[in-house]
This record gives sequence, structure tokens and C-alpha cells, in this order.
Amino acid sequence: MYTNKGKEIEKIKAYKGIMELIKNGKTHIALTALEDYLKKYPGNSYGIKEYATILRHYNRVEEALEMLPEDSSDIHLIRERAICFLYLGNYEKALKEINKLPKNTTENHFIKTLCKVKLGLVSTDRIDPKQAYRISQAVSYSRENAIIHIKEHTKEAGRSYFNEEVDIEKLYDDIDRLIPKAEPQLSIDPFMTGYLFYVPRVGFNSNDIPLNHLKVATILNTGKILTMFPTEKVYLTVTNDYPKMMQEAVPVYQKQKRRESQIDKFNRKYGIK
Repeated sequence: MYTNKGKEIEKIKAYKGIMELIKNGKTHIALTALEDYLKKYPGNSYGIKEYATILRHYNRVEEALEMLPEDSSDIHLIRERAICFLYLGNYEKALKEINKLPKNTTENHFIKTLCKVKLGLVSTDRIDPKQAYRISQAVSYSRENAIIHIKEHTKEAGRSYFNEEVDIEKLYDDIDRLIPKAEPQLSIDPFMTGYLFYVPRVGFNSNDIPLNHLKVATILNTGKILTMFPTEKVYLTVTNDYPKMMQEAVPVYQKQKRRESQIDKFNRKYGIK
């Protein structure tokens, strides 16, 4: 017989195990584990929130909302309801939900601002500069602005950076084509759907060690690329044939060298510039 303390320890241990599954990208297993967890611990807000989040990332947003009680005072459940309404494009309800929360955290502020811009309550020129890129792309998407933003991942920026042989625009177009075939990650943030792609030597870390994976963030559930960057933190949510699929689907991203013309050859041979 378990004591109350023993039962609480068992509950915490089970929850941590589920979070470890999510962290390592095993969301399908985590979903089943959460179903069992909520049968054993009905009404547990942590379990409900994680279950709803996974459903949302798999575009099962209506099901996620059914899991989230309207009268809950739990901040995580309220925020998740707001995000679900964002996914559905119901900005009035999303704003109503997030306004229930007294603390204006970065997450809450982003939801409020995006909703107000979408509803015409706030002008885009009054957006916090730190939020401006994400919100402006969510309101009026621009491929060109996305590519400019992606190209900022340089060695000088002090983080992972792209291999100089990578053609960023070609990479963008090919990843854009592959996103509908890929499975989402849960490791970006609540407002972006994340994906992971295998791209050999796509970039380097701050110690100049080659990186073979690309993390991609898209706007909510639109599939529109917000940013992407080389990563060494690999949490896979993929099928067993993932490496083969990606090697076949993702071309080599080296920039194409211009073919030398006869005039170029002549000039090179005789030292004419």
C-alpha cells in the first residue's frame, strides 16, 4: 500500500518520464502515456496542458480545446487555450483568454500584441522591436524578409552559423517544399511550429565543429518559414526511414559555380583581368 507521499512521488516520476519522452521527440509515445496518466490522475493540470499542446502541434486544435476547461484558473491552461484560438484564427477569443492573466510575461505580451494587430487595435509601427519581426511576418508574410533574417546566422553573431557553401535561398525553397512531409517538433516555442532536417555540413557551431542538422521554425500552423539555423541539439520526432528520406529529398546545398566561358579561359591564361 502506497502512502499519500508515495503516491505523490509516483505521480511526479511518471510526469517526468513523459516530459523526457517529449524532450527526446517521442511525442506519439508521450501522447499515449499522457492518456494513461490522465486516467490515473484525472484533472491534473500539467498532464492536461501537455496533452493539449501535443494535439495542437499535430493540428488537432479542436480536440485540444475540448481538453482545456473554460473556467480554469490555471495560467498554463489559459495560455494554451489562447494559443489554440490563435491557431484557429479566432483573435477575439485568444485576446479574451490571455487578458485573464494578470502577469504580462513575454509570452502573454506576444499573444496580446498579435491579436490586437490582427484585430486592427494596434498599428504595426507601434510594435516592440523585439517582437516586430515575428508579428510582422505573422500579419503579412515576406519570403525576402525571412531570408534576410535567416542570413543573420553568421559566425560574427556568436552562435551556430551556416557553411559559406550553402545557398540560403535554395535551402529555403527546398525546406519550404519538404515541410508538408515532415513531422513537427515541440522544442521551438509555443508560437512557432518546429521541424528538424538532416542536412550534411549545413553549418558549424561556435567552436567551428560541423553541424548536420537544421532547425526550422514556422509561423503557428501555417507552414511559412520564420527562421532556420544549424543545430547540434537534436530531438527527433521522425520515422525510422528519416535519414534515408532526408538524404534523398534534400539536395546538396553548395552554391553553383559559374561555368567558365572561353573568354574567361583566355583572359585567365594570359593574365588579362
